[in-house]
Amino acid sequence: MSTLSLQVEHALFGAELPQIHFDPMDRLLIAQSRIEGIPLVTNDALIRQYDVETIW
Repeated sequence: MSTLSLQVEHALFGAELPQIHFDPMDRLLIAQSRIEGIPLVTNDALIRQYDVETIW
């Protein structure tokens, strides 16, 4: 198993996302998903409004 560290690039990207979802942790997850090309496993309707690949 490996972990994905939070990078400054992720935080900056998350801060620039459209103001659909206001939870800062979810915005970081969206940013990591987009930058790293990893889909998110979620059924959060707000997250699915972003241009991010989701599973569920």
